Amino acid sequence: MAPADEGGDAPTAFVKLPDPTSGAFIEPAVRSSLKKWDLGGNSAVHRFRYTKAFHPMDAEPFLRDFFNSDAVRDNFQALDAKGSWRGIGEGTSTAAAAASSLDGGDGGGGASDSITNPNPKTRSKCTRVKHELVPCTAISMAFFDRIYSAEGDAPIVRAGTEFINKCLDDVVEGFPVADALREFLLRGEDSEHGEMYTTEERSEFLFRVMAHCCLGGAMCQYEDQLEPYLDVTRRLYRCA
Repeated sequence: MAPADEGGDAPTAFVKLPDPTSGAFIEPAVRSSLKKWDLGGNSAVHRFRYTKAFHPMDAEPFLRDFFNSDAVRDNFQALDAKGSWRGIGEGTSTAAAAASSLDGGDGGGGASDSITNPNPKTRSKCTRVKHELVPCTAISMAFFDRIYSAEGDAPIVRAGTEFINKCLDDVVEGFPVADALREFLLRGEDSEHGEMYTTEERSEFLFRVMAHCCLGGAMCQYEDQLEPYLDVTRRLYRCA
């Protein structure tokens, strides 16, 4: 990252739109579930309008403009090394952390009272962005039907019920694992049910939303049944 150049249209490439007043993230039932899964306080929803031409095969300029936009920098935050939320324009280290969030980290939520509005002339500039195209070909909740029909000595969902089968306690990638669903999501191809979804299917946006809900945050209170996860996944996907 280098100091931002004066001039140019990147700072005004995005316009902040009013935050949503309806939709899944506003619904009390969804908010309650996200809070229970420790996702409510670690996420936020903001809307922006891009004022320049966009081509899906050339996403990097769009993403650079996003991180260099004044409107985005005033609203978009990332966790710093100390675990505090900071605006992405507040110095080189914070901007770098925000850019790295494109690799899979969270990028919103929870403003701190200690955060001050930085001088735009001293804000660092995003010059390169690493990104990944996420397929969105799975558009039906029938995509998850096979979880109910998974075979093996320890099926994910108990036959004829919504209840998720338990397993021996373990820790995988920092997540506590006590049921077959989390074991399947975290171990991937190494899971007993690893062949149930291909690598390409696991990368689908719909699958990622479901996995994010199921795994939750550090203080997640996990569900005993599959349906609550799928219900919130459906609602969030429809408003995305």
